[in-house]
Amino acid sequence: MNLLLILTIVTTVYGIISQRTEFQCSYWEDRHLNLHANCSKRNFTSIPVVLSGIVSLDLSGNQIKVVHNKTFLNLSNLWELNLSFNRIEWLEIGAFLGLESLEILILRKNSLAYNSRHFSKSVFQPLKFLTYLDISLQRGGFEELNATWFSKYVISDLPNLQSIEIDISRDNVFREGFLSLSKLKKVKAGFCVMDANEKTFSNIPHVDQIDITDCVI
Repeated sequence: MNLLLILTIVTTVYGIISQRTEFQCSYWEDRHLNLHANCSKRNFTSIPVVLSGIVSLDLSGNQIKVVHNKTFLNLSNLWELNLSFNRIEWLEIGAFLGLESLEILILRKNSLAYNSRHFSKSVFQPLKFLTYLDISLQRGGFEELNATWFSKYVISDLPNLQSIEIDISRDNVFREGFLSLSKLKKVKAGFCVMDANEKTFSNIPHVDQIDITDCVI
């Protein structure tokens, strides 16, 4: 086999590998031999294909705008997903299908607003074992807030949620849907402007830790 042919084969193989997104992320094993994927700050504009079998996936600091239907269908072992510091403005129906094991979901600092234009109805329904959710510091703002719809058709589908970080506005975000969260114990405010009164936290009766340190009251 001549040198030119060898170089052509090597170049072709390298080109194929470099274009496959699972090889654009870095992977590491913890001491229990669980596989983790770091795809942060890679300038991805959509969620890349990654190796199946991973237990955590860091996609923070990219340029992702949409989480499409069945994106994570082959990641049934995933227990932590970090989508923070992207440009996400739409979570499609079925965006989190396949993530039955997920316990931690971080959507901090995106372009979402708490309404049906940004969160599909029942988008969190597959996440039956989710215990921690961070949807704070959204660039979508409070102007489009539909707190009643959001609490009823999005938040209420998280029966095991224990801790949430969320933006709080004067149009109280803690509507009736939060009553379904019987295990919720901790709330931390992100962006926060509120008029606190006796009804503000009436729909989160099980919470025993509320951090509103940065709130304008």
